[in-house]
Amino acid sequence: MIALGRPLLADPDWPLKARQNRAEDIRPCISCCQGCVGNIEKGRPITCMSNPQLGRENELPISQPQAARKKKVLIVGAGPAGLEAAHGAAVRGHNVIIWEKNPTVGGKLQLAATPPGKQEFTELLDYMERAARKQGVKIVIGKKADVTAIKRFGPDVVVLATGSRPVLPAQLKSGQGASFIPATEVIDGNKPIGPTVAIVGGGMVGLETAKMLSSQGHAVTVFEMLDDIGTDMPAITRIPLLLELKEQGVKLLPRTTVRELSAEGVSWEHERTHGVLKVDTIILATGEKPDDGLQRELEGVVVQVYLVGDCKRPGDMPAAIADAYSVGLEI
Repeated sequence: MIALGRPLLADPDWPLKARQNRAEDIRPCISCCQGCVGNIEKGRPITCMSNPQLGRENELPISQPQAARKKKVLIVGAGPAGLEAAHGAAVRGHNVIIWEKNPTVGGKLQLAATPPGKQEFTELLDYMERAARKQGVKIVIGKKADVTAIKRFGPDVVVLATGSRPVLPAQLKSGQGASFIPATEVIDGNKPIGPTVAIVGGGMVGLETAKMLSSQGHAVTVFEMLDDIGTDMPAITRIPLLLELKEQGVKLLPRTTVRELSAEGVSWEHERTHGVLKVDTIILATGEKPDDGLQRELEGVVVQVYLVGDCKRPGDMPAAIADAYSVGLEI
């Protein structure tokens, strides 16, 4: 009974599907605790990253109604929001295709599964891709979308799930010779990292990046301007992570503002003190901005254009998936 507590939130039909030997159709609980335990801590109604219907039963239909007219729907981006929107639109009877510019699907969900201890996220990604394909969604990888290609394809509806891009905060200066790497590019393992590392931003992304690099032998310091570290995480996952980081020797510096990036390292301020930390690599985990340029280019080309996920509003993954589910119902 205890083991099925959260999984039944992710998929209330878990026992039925198990009895019918349909394990591949079970929407998995990935133990993120963001929508369930995390919202309970804040006194909010529970939600679920895996199950966008949870907590919205009074406003959303249990079964998705068939659309009055079958439409040709193009989804740009095969991240979690794109896959969810595609699945919902296909369930309603539309002809749906996804174009993904990268060689694999998953987007931020694939990146989220990379740090140590987060491998369960691949279960949700596998489920979402499998569920979309079962509904007849065609996924084309290595296909970059531009206005010319979209116009030639001639869709009735375009859903942009193109994600977001790292942004340098306005108050953070970048001096001559300074270089930095976005945390997302570190997590995917494509960037060389030096022995000493400064991570600017002590939210979940920054802390999980610190854990991954520390486990690889790097000396890591995390700067966070807020009063505490990891405030965007539920306590049930935040506390064990902080304890593990301290055991690994990661330096956590709350209430410390990074003012400038330089060729030498980072200039910081803490209350009435300040200094420069010399490091080999600077990593930014300070937020992102929507990658929504294609929306403006499509004005007057396609009648219906939707934005979903980080492309609409960078934030947490449960919100992105829930937003995409709603769009799937609306098309």
